[in-house]
Amino acid sequence: MFCRAFGLLKDNAGLDLNGLLVGSEGTLAVVTQARLKLITVRRRRVAALFGVGSMAKALRVLERLRATAPSLEAIDYFEQSGMRHVCARLHVRPPFGRTSLYSIAECAGDSDPTHELGSVADLVEASAVSGEESGRRALWRYRDALNEILRSLGTPLKLDVAVPVSSQALFAEELNKLIAVLASRAELVLFGHLGDANAHVNVIGADDHFDELEEGVLRLATRLGVQSVLSTVSAWPNYRDAQPGPGARRVAIARASEGKYDAVPWAAIRNDREKELRCRTRRSTGGATSRARF
Repeated sequence: MFCRAFGLLKDNAGLDLNGLLVGSEGTLAVVTQARLKLITVRRRRVAALFGVGSMAKALRVLERLRATAPSLEAIDYFEQSGMRHVCARLHVRPPFGRTSLYSIAECAGDSDPTHELGSVADLVEASAVSGEESGRRALWRYRDALNEILRSLGTPLKLDVAVPVSSQALFAEELNKLIAVLASRAELVLFGHLGDANAHVNVIGADDHFDELEEGVLRLATRLGVQSVLSTVSAWPNYRDAQPGPGARRVAIARASEGKYDAVPWAAIRNDREKELRCRTRRSTGGATSRARF
């Protein structure tokens, strides 16, 4: 018996067992219950691209919009390095002057939601807003074009990691330091979904440092994630004096993880998998090797 009908807006935790079971068309399991949600078509949509300058300011924008913009549907971010590559590749100009970090948000409602996006005017350095479909597509193009453009620059190290929203600023800071130490000539292109606590880490020009960088990024994301969980658990009233039961088991797991959680097993599993794949490729190509990224 397996159930994932928890009603979350977005659930990207663990394997996509829902897709696996539904796609098996009854060969792996029988679906006995499904949760459906009808979404009203919103008549008015507005997108805004903000120049925020830093991740800390982007998080303030997110906090403000969550509190004042009930029609908020999406909010992403990307860095200046991504904007530079997009403009160069697509032969377009940036919407406003240079800034270190950009955030793009979209609101949708039955009435014009522009005023909701305007609630963050005092938090941003610059902005470009559009309620027309062509204008919204043009603004989102700066963000959406990143994946295809990165592929044209070679084979980057690509990692998708979950980082607590409260730790995103620290993650970006520590990530830049990590790359400077392990691969000083490589370039980081960082972007992601701000509200979903999801970061897309792309490192260009680090072919000789893939393994070290991968392990370093996973360690960093794991450390920040565990610290966030422990700080949350520590705030529970029964954290110190948990009685036997589910609560006590959660506390025991959290205490066992304090300062001891290590991302090496996961990194080692992936490294072993890739080494096996490279060995198979070498045998099949008569000695030539190719590197596959997952």
